[in-house]
Amino acid sequence: MKTNLGAVSRKRLLFIGLGLLAAMSRVSGQTNIPIKHFIFIIQENHSFDNYFGTFPGANGIPTGVTLPDYPGGPRLPKNHPFLILTSRIPHDLSHVWTSAALDYDNGAMDGFLWGEWRAGKVYYGQSIPVPTPDPNLVHIHQRKSTSRMTSAAGEEVLSPNGFADDEDEEAPDVADQNQAAEDSQPASSGPPNPNSRPSWVHYTLSYIDYHVIPNYWEYARKYTLCDNFFSSERADSFANHLYMVAAQSAGIVGNPEARFGWDSFLFPSIVNLFGQANISWKYYSGHTHHPKISSNPRMVAVWRPLPGFQKFANDPHLGEHLVYSDQFF
Repeated sequence: MKTNLGAVSRKRLLFIGLGLLAAMSRVSGQTNIPIKHFIFIIQENHSFDNYFGTFPGANGIPTGVTLPDYPGGPRLPKNHPFLILTSRIPHDLSHVWTSAALDYDNGAMDGFLWGEWRAGKVYYGQSIPVPTPDPNLVHIHQRKSTSRMTSAAGEEVLSPNGFADDEDEEAPDVADQNQAAEDSQPASSGPPNPNSRPSWVHYTLSYIDYHVIPNYWEYARKYTLCDNFFSSERADSFANHLYMVAAQSAGIVGNPEARFGWDSFLFPSIVNLFGQANISWKYYSGHTHHPKISSNPRMVAVWRPLPGFQKFANDPHLGEHLVYSDQFF
């Protein structure tokens, strides 16, 4: 029931539009649905249970489920999912690999109240290995700068607008400040006291329904709802956007987009299949004013990995397929 609740905004809207007429002419059999275009939209930072956990008939939040105060502990009635009637919460929740692994706890699903709290993550997450990119599949460029901002007294720095910490245009250094503070925090000799856990951590158990997202619920009623469909990687945005275009992340689990360039990814992407099947396509991305995230649709960014595939370096004409989302309308 992980609920990484960042605000979903247009700048994070990224989708692929495909013209399927050429491909359909080669498919045997008939269909009553004359599909001409396929539009795939990706948004993020919400789990299925957070949006549709109480949707009628869906495999959502189990009735009466509760969580323990610490991994492996007894489940307590006070730690239960609860409805909120807003799309924002008081504090962003963690997006990183270690938090997700701790939340999941090898399938026990009992670490949520620790994975989202820095002190709990540092203690319980210190034995969780973090994957590294496969050097045979990824060409890692050197960073231009390795400096990081630091926060005063190691305290948590909050995004002023309630966005995900690395996505607030008005506070672009929040994520770096918090990561630096976390990196400098020594490992505890014992588990932190649950009574000192900030109250906002419990929002990892929150969910919303049709009162907040009526359109999504209406889509689910009229069309199809995939209730066993989950993120490909329990990790940051970048890894899952790689999965969207290449069905793998080559061991990448973080958001180090500054380390990747035009020829970074040496494995095939969906673009290879488009060419083989003679399918027309475009890769749309939105504008952003974030000083650390490029708006250029032909440059790699946290929500736009496709320009980093080596195929684009070898064929400059492919860049014509990478456009701004306003060209869709």
